[in-house]
Amino acid sequence: MPILAKRVQKLHSSGIRVIAGLADKIPACIKLHIGIPDFFTPANIKTAGCAAIESNLTAYSPNAGETPVRQALAKKTNQQFRLMSRSKRRDVINYEQVVLTAGGMGALSTCINALLDPGDEIILPNPGWPNFFMIPLAQGVKFKFYPLFVKNNFVPRPADIESQITAKTKVILLNTPANPTGAVIPRVVLEAIVKIAKRHDLWIICDECYEAIIFEGQHFSPFVLDPKRVVVVRSFSKTYAMTGWRVGYTISNLEVANKIRELNECQIACVPTFCQWAAKAALEGPQTSVRQMVNSYKKRRDLVVQLLKQYGLYQYTPAGAFYILIDISKSGLDSETFALKLLRDRQVAVAPGATFGSQAKKYVRICFAVKEKDLREGIRRIAAQVFGK
Repeated sequence: MPILAKRVQKLHSSGIRVIAGLADKIPACIKLHIGIPDFFTPANIKTAGCAAIESNLTAYSPNAGETPVRQALAKKTNQQFRLMSRSKRRDVINYEQVVLTAGGMGALSTCINALLDPGDEIILPNPGWPNFFMIPLAQGVKFKFYPLFVKNNFVPRPADIESQITAKTKVILLNTPANPTGAVIPRVVLEAIVKIAKRHDLWIICDECYEAIIFEGQHFSPFVLDPKRVVVVRSFSKTYAMTGWRVGYTISNLEVANKIRELNECQIACVPTFCQWAAKAALEGPQTSVRQMVNSYKKRRDLVVQLLKQYGLYQYTPAGAFYILIDISKSGLDSETFALKLLRDRQVAVAPGATFGSQAKKYVRICFAVKEKDLREGIRRIAAQVFGK
């Protein structure tokens, strides 16, 4: 028999998915392991998707997406970028710089494919989302890590990023708000990182899939600082509770956008058309549901922080997204063993920290986009497991 490609032989499911497969077999399990909003897609978005199907808008679209949808995204993004730049100047982007992708994962994959050749290096956050290194691994791209520290609220230090740059480095990847930490990178830090990228002539990919879920401060995109060098990855999944619709998008300079469009052509053809029209309705419809979801996440974030302080496990407060890392080092167990024992002995599913990188090996990650009663009981059981009670 012929053998599989060597690069994919190195791939393996993340610890999140391993725990998910086991948790699904436990009916009474408290599931804190996976990042899914506990809200349904808002009614106006579902109505628009169904209406598109009833109108037979189910054929191929252009590879980059339907023009009106891209125009709506450009309009929304320009409004954001003008506020970020504190300027009333003309639009920062046009719709041709926006390409719709198969979710945020598709956006990230096509960006990496467009910017890096096999053997090139990308610098990734540690801790960071497992797909950040799984995608380069699958594409034959080398990767290095810059460390994130709890004492700095997991905000990257520019000097740590610059220290990892070599002659092979081509891309710095940023994530704000971040998974798994909930960190939001301040503007002043992003300005310093963009200066580093300019000095070494590097691309920046900025994963902003949680850009709407902010509890303290404001989201800032480095694209505003250098529109030619920065490529932005975003998604409808978390902002609008549309995880299963698989609509993401990229914002980049026109040359990169054209290559992402061509990669769409040879990989997915296009995002399902009716999903695109649903996404347009999400952008142009009332944003009340988004505000309600974010307010709910903040309330639950505050509850989690309160509970961790109560149980002697508090270390930091996430400023965005809906995740937090919990230090389980007092259990004496590594994060994988702890997660498996917690699931088996106490029926609580958490993501082992080691799956996010070496800097998180003494942690587990929980998602707090779940019911408050599950958070209360789940954290009580986590604390009991940590302290052996």
